[in-house]
Amino acid sequence: MQRVIVLLVFALVTLALAGSPVYIPLTASKLDDSEVQYSAFVSTLGEIAQPKFKNEGMMIYTTQASIGTPAQTLTISFDLTFSDALIAASDCTTSSCRGRQLFNMKKSSTFKRNNNFQSNQSVVGTDTVRIGGATLRGYTFAVTSTFELPSKDNPSSGVFGLAGSAYAILGAPNLLTAMINAGAINQSIFSIYLNPKQGSTDSFVLFGGTDSTKYSGHIHYRPVTSNRFWAVRLVSITLDGDRVHYCNNPCRAVFSTLDPYIYGPPVEVRKINNALNISKDCSNYYTLPRLVFHLGPHYLSIPRSSYVNRVNNQCESLLFEAPLLRQNFVLGNLFLRSYYTVFDATAGQPRIGWAALMPTVMTN
Repeated sequence: MQRVIVLLVFALVTLALAGSPVYIPLTASKLDDSEVQYSAFVSTLGEIAQPKFKNEGMMIYTTQASIGTPAQTLTISFDLTFSDALIAASDCTTSSCRGRQLFNMKKSSTFKRNNNFQSNQSVVGTDTVRIGGATLRGYTFAVTSTFELPSKDNPSSGVFGLAGSAYAILGAPNLLTAMINAGAINQSIFSIYLNPKQGSTDSFVLFGGTDSTKYSGHIHYRPVTSNRFWAVRLVSITLDGDRVHYCNNPCRAVFSTLDPYIYGPPVEVRKINNALNISKDCSNYYTLPRLVFHLGPHYLSIPRSSYVNRVNNQCESLLFEAPLLRQNFVLGNLFLRSYYTVFDATAGQPRIGWAALMPTVMTN
């Protein structure tokens, strides 16, 4: 009887743990230079402007993952606009690989090469990946000797994509789907909290659920308008109620965790920046309005402390022109840091949701 009870308790504990949310902590590293860190999505949109002087408030959010057998620990970034996983190879010599922990596939006994992909610079294969307590066996990724990131401050030696798998180059599930397939989580959902305060240590990506201690009120959802990117319909942009941009044609707001700022069509960005009229000497900083994005029926705003780069007595806008964006805007970490954001990939009804941050973590 005692043995039966022990087995029953063990089974109940196992069921309770199976499919529970996977918490992945993020480390915030401050950008020490004025280089723009952008994703593969924004890098295809033409020449992007950079902040004119050092940005004291922008950070890069990364985590740790172990790959292979024996495990090799690498620093990883997440990307909402990219579907595949890309890892820097041990023979990588680009500037983004210098001083980084790189992956040596020859030292992993569990790495299996996929010979269907042929490239002089990259090898596609599968291996065991451990991240946030989840173990993914046979996870597909590309190992490349030409790994490159635009910002030299980014400590990552790998990127895990979280965009839709419909356009995955490797034809493999993204990290979210891989966790579902492995039974690590039971909900096709992940949520993001990025603490806007420098020196914070509690930012995270939560796979399989949400953390109600980080937000207040309800989560408001909008349907996704793209099967490739995490994007929703953008109706208009206002400044304290005064509309400065209206989408005559269907417009999208594309979300990105690798892009630090906000990017939009040159004409529209210039119009918004002219309306803001940010004084270079910061003399009107405290009277600047809240920047509001009308996403469907929801009006989501970000404070001046997020869209203005303020260093001593110098101020500049962090809304930048991307020549090929047409009617779309890319909302990077400046936006994501202002809300608790939920990405629901449930089949047939993908959606993005937002909730207000708890007052203890909001900025003014």
